[in-house]
Amino acid sequence: MRVGIDGYFMGDTNSAWGKTQRNVILQLSDIDHDDELFVFTDEEGAKYLPENSNMRVVKVKREKDSFISRIRSIKESIKREKLNLDIYIETVDIAPKLEDTVKIFSLQHDFSNGTMERRFSVARLKGKIYRFFQLSTVSKSDVVFCNSSFTKEQIPRTFNNKKRVLISPLGCDPIYENLPVLAERFESMSLKVPEKFFLFVGRLTVKHKNVPLLLKAFLIFSQKHPEYSIVLASAEDPTEEENKLIHLLGERARIFKGLSTEEIAFLYSKATAFIFPSYYEGFGIPIIEAQHMGCPLILNDIPVFREVSGGAAIFFNGEPEDLVRAMEEIIHEENKEDIIKKGKENCKRYSWRNVARQIYDEIRRGENAS
Repeated sequence: MRVGIDGYFMGDTNSAWGKTQRNVILQLSDIDHDDELFVFTDEEGAKYLPENSNMRVVKVKREKDSFISRIRSIKESIKREKLNLDIYIETVDIAPKLEDTVKIFSLQHDFSNGTMERRFSVARLKGKIYRFFQLSTVSKSDVVFCNSSFTKEQIPRTFNNKKRVLISPLGCDPIYENLPVLAERFESMSLKVPEKFFLFVGRLTVKHKNVPLLLKAFLIFSQKHPEYSIVLASAEDPTEEENKLIHLLGERARIFKGLSTEEIAFLYSKATAFIFPSYYEGFGIPIIEAQHMGCPLILNDIPVFREVSGGAAIFFNGEPEDLVRAMEEIIHEENKEDIIKKGKENCKRYSWRNVARQIYDEIRRGENAS
């Protein structure tokens, strides 16, 4: 079988898309020795591919990170190389328009685009357009892989009843599964962290991450517990609203930018707890990263967080006052070790290899059916 795979963001080390594509493609290259695999990526992405594999790089022109630019670039590459694909694997929601003979496998991460923006705003309009093309990809996909049961439930039932829709939970970087190696790297790490701190890992400029709520809650908490700090690990600068709250916290707030995977793992290992205040996610990779490192979780009580964490967390109801209650609970929690133990067991359910294996099984299934 001739299989094309979207690796447009593979070279991007700061994005979730880049992380997803690198891990899925690298694991698939190790599993699938039966097919011709064509990876659509740029020069930076090509550096991550193993030399001795059956994967062939098909260079794409990466100018912008909009979905329109991405799918246009991939389609032009297919036409230029005159590729006669049997299967195309879309790893980022929206696939280019291809010949009817090409079977499409699509990985769907969430369906939030445009639903949480202000009415009549440009952002809401752009999100609605994205969602239209995303659902169009679902409608023409032969197999749809959803990262959680929650995401699967967001697919309109008219599609869900007609398509082969599978739940394919994501994984975290393989280094989290090798704690002895991480421990060795921690010894030579120069990252200086507060003695006691709560941790957030993720984007700061995305509204649904709910970072202002986290900072407001910590402002209340720190008045009673000034010995604790809040650490934000992100590739982005804070928003104006977040900066005002950070200024009020002074030295009790620390921001780390551009950290390596190992440095973020180090933060998890030292934190009092990881706090995830988001009011919407399709999955939540930091949850399983934290569990691997034995870091207790404080999570907003939304269905997908219950699902992904396996319930091994302290939950709050989405209000600053209840988050303060959860932070108080975690520092006095007699059963904290039990939460950590359950978390370590839960995160074993997730791996990128499982995702790649599921994709490979569907390729074989399609071959046997044709």
